[in-house]
Amino acid sequence: MNLSMNTKNIKIVLAFLGGLVASACTTDDTIENRKETSKKFEIELSVALQQPADSKKSASRVVTSEDTKEGLKTEWKSGDQIKVAYYVDRTMKLVTMTAKEVKAQKALFKGNVETSMDAEAFKKSKLYAVNDSETDKITTEITTDNKLKVNVDFDGQDGSATNISKYDLLFAEGTADKTLEFKHQTSVLKLTFTTDKLNEKPTSIDELKFTYTAKEFTTNSLFADKITLTSADSKDVTYNGITFFKLSNLASKFVNSKTIHYIAIPANTSLTGELAIQIKCNDHKTYRKTGKMTAKTFLGNKVVGKMYALKEENRVPNITDYLYSDGSWGPLAYHQSKVPVAVVFSNHTTESDRKKGFTHGYAIALKDARWPTPWATEIKDYPESPNIFEHPSAFASQTLMQNLEGYAINKALYENHLKNKDAAIAHAIEYGTENWRYNFNEVCLVPAPQHTSGWFLPTMGQWYMLFTNLAELNPNEIKTQIGVDNKPTSFYWQFSSSEEKEKALKKFEEFFSWDQRYNNGILYQYHYEHRIPYTGFYLPTANQIDWYLWAADEAKDGGQYGCAVKITPTTIEFTYIPKTNGSIENNGYAARAIIAF
Repeated sequence: MNLSMNTKNIKIVLAFLGGLVASACTTDDTIENRKETSKKFEIELSVALQQPADSKKSASRVVTSEDTKEGLKTEWKSGDQIKVAYYVDRTMKLVTMTAKEVKAQKALFKGNVETSMDAEAFKKSKLYAVNDSETDKITTEITTDNKLKVNVDFDGQDGSATNISKYDLLFAEGTADKTLEFKHQTSVLKLTFTTDKLNEKPTSIDELKFTYTAKEFTTNSLFADKITLTSADSKDVTYNGITFFKLSNLASKFVNSKTIHYIAIPANTSLTGELAIQIKCNDHKTYRKTGKMTAKTFLGNKVVGKMYALKEENRVPNITDYLYSDGSWGPLAYHQSKVPVAVVFSNHTTESDRKKGFTHGYAIALKDARWPTPWATEIKDYPESPNIFEHPSAFASQTLMQNLEGYAINKALYENHLKNKDAAIAHAIEYGTENWRYNFNEVCLVPAPQHTSGWFLPTMGQWYMLFTNLAELNPNEIKTQIGVDNKPTSFYWQFSSSEEKEKALKKFEEFFSWDQRYNNGILYQYHYEHRIPYTGFYLPTANQIDWYLWAADEAKDGGQYGCAVKITPTTIEFTYIPKTNGSIENNGYAARAIIAF
């Protein structure tokens, strides 16, 4: 018995000692493996910035402007980072490298990879490299199909030269045994504004708003919200073109009557269209400059510059100013000698309207011209009005911004077809006259101020500008609904709820309200004294029927449809409906007049 127990004890001790030895061996192996795993293998890469043939040695871009000597300088700095994609077998990997040795346009970047296999693969692989630091607006990733994908977000630009580096995408490809030459993938727009010709000079610019309208159908634009570069066997650069772009909260000071702003934009080989710029200064005065582009080139290695001299004749109203009965404009205020007749919703007019002397903007009447009313009582296709849903542009905002000729369309259709008819255009043109006063049982007439176009029905594009500017809806977020014929059936803003839509439009409604709680009761005072009509702008709320506002355009070939703004609990839509709607229905089908001045 005792021998048996001793034998058992010896076995237990031996087993325990064996376990300790095994445990020690396992621990040593793990430590050794961890050392292998944690070991980094250093790689390095010699890089350079592209040198345009006609640039100075200190610049990586060449400038095509009359007022720039060197261009926008770009140099490597110690600590700059790049992301380099390389293949291990057929799998693409990404490594971050940092500039260690820098000499102006040349630098040596170093980084670390996980294994010796990665290091060897890096030396032999085709490399794809982009700049990507923590402070820039560039993001880099490897896609599931083994491609390098790079996005540049153009939001947040402040107009300064130093800020450009955050958006200045550089790309290079090659192998590690040779110097990789990085090339600019984004262009730069340089705008110089001068005040020498102004009587009263502002000290700074607070905000710049840009509108680019293409002349023809194209997916290209001067501005973009982001660009995307993808690379594997070949490089592909695409971008989301937008019509509107803004630099706000600038406080950029004039030095010697001059201030300069830089904007990163997508590279383009040829753009033809119109660029309109709204310049809002710190003295609350606003100016507008407009210019044409014809096959204009914006290359990645170019800074394209333009100088604008601000003049008194360039001054325009501020959005939300009021147009007064004597033709003047300004903030809403009480006056004995004049009354407000319309709200300014745009200080941009078309080239044809500018030639007629209407250079300051468009304003919308404070009351409907008529509702309900049909677009027309006849089904007829009028050649003077474009069928905009038959020939849209590449994206919604461009289609609408190419559609601003309301005055010309109204005049032609009224004189040739719709005069003395029960039609939205006729009622809009007759707004404020005896006929209008009779229909609305109003006391006050609303004659068009001198040196204006007279009243007319807005186009879809003018309605679009109105909601964009007065309701402050994002003009680039408008979407397109495509029909079964692969043509658009509507352009629309979508809201998550009726409450969200009502909140967005609340300020819009207040511009027309005579309620004493709004506008300091000024409109109410004018109305109380019987100097202006009862004012307002009806917009449906939750659980109310859809509301329609007529536009001057026709929609489709055949003459059956007229264009209208449709307001639902959760959308604002630019669409089309039968022209005869509104003959008996009461949910809107309203004609609202605007005026060019």
